[in-house]
Amino acid sequence: MPCYLLALPTELVEEIISYLAEREYDDQLTTQAKNDLRSCALTCKTLFGPAIQAIWNTTDLLAVLKLLLNLEQNEAGVYVLTSELDEAAWNRFDVYSTSVKKLHENFTYMFGSLPKIQIDPSVWRRIALARPGPLLPGLIEVSRPSSSTLSTSYQTMFLVSPVLRTVILDLHYFSPSDLLAYLSSLRDVPSLESLTLYHHAEDSSEFDLSPVSLLKNLRHFQLTLPAHSSGQWTNHCITLDLGSLCYLERLEFLCFSTPNGAIDFRVPAVPSFHCQESNKTMQELDLYGLSDVRAVSRILSSFNNSPMESFSISLAGFHGLGQFRTTLSTISPQWAKTLTRLVLDAGLSRPDDQSPYSFSNLFGALYTIGCLEELHLHRLSRDIVYVSDSVISDLCNAWPRLTHLHIALNTERFFSGSSDTLPTVASLYTLGRCPALSGLEIPFYPLDIPPVDHASDDSRAQVPVPASQKLHSLFLHIPRNNFNECNLFPDALSLLASHLALAFPHVKSVKFRTFQSVNGPGLLRLKAWLDWAPVNSLLQRCHNARR
Repeated sequence: MPCYLLALPTELVEEIISYLAEREYDDQLTTQAKNDLRSCALTCKTLFGPAIQAIWNTTDLLAVLKLLLNLEQNEAGVYVLTSELDEAAWNRFDVYSTSVKKLHENFTYMFGSLPKIQIDPSVWRRIALARPGPLLPGLIEVSRPSSSTLSTSYQTMFLVSPVLRTVILDLHYFSPSDLLAYLSSLRDVPSLESLTLYHHAEDSSEFDLSPVSLLKNLRHFQLTLPAHSSGQWTNHCITLDLGSLCYLERLEFLCFSTPNGAIDFRVPAVPSFHCQESNKTMQELDLYGLSDVRAVSRILSSFNNSPMESFSISLAGFHGLGQFRTTLSTISPQWAKTLTRLVLDAGLSRPDDQSPYSFSNLFGALYTIGCLEELHLHRLSRDIVYVSDSVISDLCNAWPRLTHLHIALNTERFFSGSSDTLPTVASLYTLGRCPALSGLEIPFYPLDIPPVDHASDDSRAQVPVPASQKLHSLFLHIPRNNFNECNLFPDALSLLASHLALAFPHVKSVKFRTFQSVNGPGLLRLKAWLDWAPVNSLLQRCHNARR
């Protein structure tokens, strides 16, 4: 019987094989996937190439070295070459190594689940003498190589390729000289666009960004300051001289992230960092965990002239209305013409003797942004600010082209709400008039729902909904007591479903989160969104009746 699979174009065969390549969290193939792909590779020549490419697409350096059959462990457990590297050894190496696209560190070795690998330095020297230059010509990504692969220039021949695009390094394992040597070897790689560095605060109180400036084609740079390697939070401060970034003339994405806000930025020594001709390519800026208002303002002012399209910032370390408003007011007037996506993590605190702030006092500066399409407000606390119907109305009037509105509520002692402190049914109709809205997450008060009177001129049902309104799913944060009370009355659920069907003609799914007590007065949101099954069922009936 003929095998029709063999007559298919190579692209389709590769697509079919890709469904067997099930991967784990670290992008490594599962054991079952490896066995299935090996079986395919042994079937015929047509399947051999695609199956081998899937097996070797993502691997670690030790697996690549083991392609050289004369690599073995000696009595001390150190890997050595037991014979010369002849042509047969290199032919076998080439068959598989050309399929390697991503070189990831095996985390079981990094974090102690397995003994740390040891490779004799002579291995690297003998390989370099036998075949100088990049050994993995198709490599596009390097992720967290261990210290044993960056200690000399010999090892870096496994980490460099003419098509390399992404490099992720954990600097806990490397000295500054190792980093400089490796990044210097990448300076002539035209395809390199993304660099992510993890710098541990306990290693050094100062981080030199100057090696990064060697990568002239870099478009994406992320510096993350993780918690202590033991898993504990630290209180170290890191001094960064941002002047080196002015040499990255193609930089489009920049991210600084720290878990505890312990970053101190000193004034750049390079005047051109603030010159009008630099940093005109930046499109996305993400700042997480920064607690120094001056540092944040300095970063923002450095990119005043950039055509910024997306800005994310965590203000969780800030205290008081003044710091918050100062930071938001620093947003460049130039950005008001280009910014389409804004993400604010606004976990603020306030004195106990003060009442909650008004929304306009906190976020009034944002209304100058004219073309915003996505607004994400995380960790808004009812104890800090109320989000009411009037706030939703102001947001929709300020940004009628909203495609995504996400207001995630974070609160304490919040079992019940009211129509004065949470959006109601009225906000559903307000949001329904945003024609491009496709993602919606808001706090919601599910009680005191008015009837739907189709005959009344004053009915909200008379408000026209744009024909282009295509919202399919709605996510609601609901106080637990209000949610339970609403579910006790079928008429209330029916009214809510009717209003939802009128405000969002295409919505099919309503999901909710409530707040529940944990060890007394503390409250915790449910981790997962849950389907509001009764409302969804009634919604379906409303849609069916309309048809």
